[in-house]
Amino acid sequence: MKDNQDKNRHAKSKRTIVEPSSPGASPAAEGTPVRRGKRKASKKTVVKRVIIGVIAFMVLLAAGLFTFVALTLGKMKVTSITTDPSSLKIDQSTFGDGQYDDITNIALFGVDRRDGSNGRSDAIMVLTVDRKNNKMKATSFLRDSFVTIEGRAHKEKLGHAYNYGGPELAIKTLNDNFGLNVTDYVTIDFDSMAKVVDAVGGVTIDVQQGELESLNKCIDEYADIYGIKNRTYVKNAGEQLLNGMQACGYSRVRYDHNAGDDRRRTERQRTVIEKVFNKALNMSVAEYPALAAKVVPLVETSMDMGKILGLGTKIMASGAAEFEQARFPMDVDIKFDTKYGMSVATFDEAVTKQKIKNFIFEDMDPYTTAPATTTTAAKK
Repeated sequence: MKDNQDKNRHAKSKRTIVEPSSPGASPAAEGTPVRRGKRKASKKTVVKRVIIGVIAFMVLLAAGLFTFVALTLGKMKVTSITTDPSSLKIDQSTFGDGQYDDITNIALFGVDRRDGSNGRSDAIMVLTVDRKNNKMKATSFLRDSFVTIEGRAHKEKLGHAYNYGGPELAIKTLNDNFGLNVTDYVTIDFDSMAKVVDAVGGVTIDVQQGELESLNKCIDEYADIYGIKNRTYVKNAGEQLLNGMQACGYSRVRYDHNAGDDRRRTERQRTVIEKVFNKALNMSVAEYPALAAKVVPLVETSMDMGKILGLGTKIMASGAAEFEQARFPMDVDIKFDTKYGMSVATFDEAVTKQKIKNFIFEDMDPYTTAPATTTTAAKK
């Protein structure tokens, strides 16, 4: 009898808990053993592991991207300039109250350094990121503009400032003569611009018949300077894809059979830069690392990695896919003259400053008091 009681106790200790059947349950379901808690715990574990895996992947991806950016930007030449607004000749009565903090202006210089000096700036532009109006603007300046340059005995050409004192003096000259608030710059030389165009796969340009002769001479000049044997000339007028050498030659054409002066040249330079920018925007995210690896070592800038990433964020946040364009001084404000043996473009400084303010800072068409548009702002 004692043996039977021991067996019963043993059987009870091994008993599986049975979930009571609900009303209407089928007989087959009744008495089905249920191991409580185990399936639920298993789901939690799976979900937890998935979440941890996703987080770990994101962290690794972010770390990889940051490392790539750091290594890539580390190849770029960073040259510090003063950050003092007064030293950069920024008018504090206009910009000191933070009214235009949503508008960032970066100077872009295209220089010819073939003689080993700072180089005269053949292309002088200001890139504007306007977060207030979600726009981007490209403003070019005539290099022959007759301006005041700090430390010089008399006025000279705007393009001379870079050669005399590098990017810092060039920025001071822009701010002083045109009422700007530029604090940073990006410089690219003659040869590097061609490589940038090739990095984005070339640019589509509508070449005019009157530009062909001068364009191909510029290609010869480029090839001679850099020892390039295979020269790809532009044989026909019309819209076509230009490689780096051709686009660089196109942007340096100054004299053509239509309008042979510095005004048309600045227009071509703006066109090439805009086309490069738009092609870069239309690339897939997967193509950006390769593009950055090619382009970043070609430029010089005053911006460190933090500033560049911040600027990139601002550009993406602006949502702008195209530039609004303008060129100053404008034709109606220019008088071509000879000063101190130089052919220069004199202009009404007060009127020009107001038009620049209207276009860049007030988002107005510089020709009218209407809001700026891509079409009206691009007038010459």
